[in-house]
Amino acid sequence: MGTLVYRSTKAEAVRRELADLQGHSTLLASRLIGPRLWFLAERNGIRWIGLTLIESRGDEVAVKHMDETVGPYHYDCPLAFIKKASPPAEGYAGPWREKVLAFHARRAAERAQRSRACTGQRVKLASVVYVLQQSLGRRGWAVTRETDGLRMRMLARQLRQVEWLPAVPSDEPADPPCPPPPTAGPSGPDHPPS
Repeated sequence: MGTLVYRSTKAEAVRRELADLQGHSTLLASRLIGPRLWFLAERNGIRWIGLTLIESRGDEVAVKHMDETVGPYHYDCPLAFIKKASPPAEGYAGPWREKVLAFHARRAAERAQRSRACTGQRVKLASVVYVLQQSLGRRGWAVTRETDGLRMRMLARQLRQVEWLPAVPSDEPADPPCPPPPTAGPSGPDHPPS
């Protein structure tokens, strides 16, 4: 599994790679997520999932092809592709699909927790405990550091990496009231936060 480098823009490379795929398979669906071009294709009645990594540097792109049977170390494949693909037949496809499902379940749980974030919620990031003070929408949260009360902003991408702790006890009710922290589920970074 080598890497092919050629002169092209990323958009042109995506079109070219999908056109090349249609030379030997029927393209059913595709989605570009960052440098990862996921596709669902069919050949000889078998629906399979493929991945083409496309990194662009200046006027060149580096392209690497693989399919699910090699168990790529990327798990953000669209769930619809997993549901529409034929049952895994060989290689690492079965275990890889399980990791994709676990990745999406973990992300859904994280999104649900973030949507329940509220004033007074305590979070830990890099061994430091913060208290959420005010939502800043897509920009994150205004927080105070618990040790010294220093007020700062926690970016939304940082909030994806926190450990959720119980809310600070207070005489005033939080608005909205904080739900209990989630129970620990499967852990371990199968994929770095995006």
